[in-house]
Amino acid sequence: MLAEVARALHPGGRLAIELNNYPAIMRTYLPSTVVERDGDLMLDRHRFDPLAGRNLVDRTIIRDGSVRRTHFEVRMFTYPELRDWLLEAGFTSVAGYGEDGRPLTHQHRRLIAVASLP
Repeated sequence: MLAEVARALHPGGRLAIELNNYPAIMRTYLPSTVVERDGDLMLDRHRFDPLAGRNLVDRTIIRDGSVRRTHFEVRMFTYPELRDWLLEAGFTSVAGYGEDGRPLTHQHRRLIAVASLP
């Protein structure tokens, strides 16, 4: 898919991808979280699958007395893995930044990869 994106861009084009920053997320990883807003609740139960690099989430939403359940998975990429995929797809350079626009560190919650074409 990344190679298709590279082919679709004009020469000199750039691609920006923003994701969770794996080291920061894992440093503060919780087995569950609860968010309450205006009396409504959202409960997430997390499990990390290290073999797949995925965060598995069972979400329960309680809104106006009605309960809805869903399951989803989020792939957790590291910067080197994402950088290597982008370079293999034909991008000639990849830079990593945090949410503040500074070079990526393990403390940034967000990872922004900017890949460039020649």
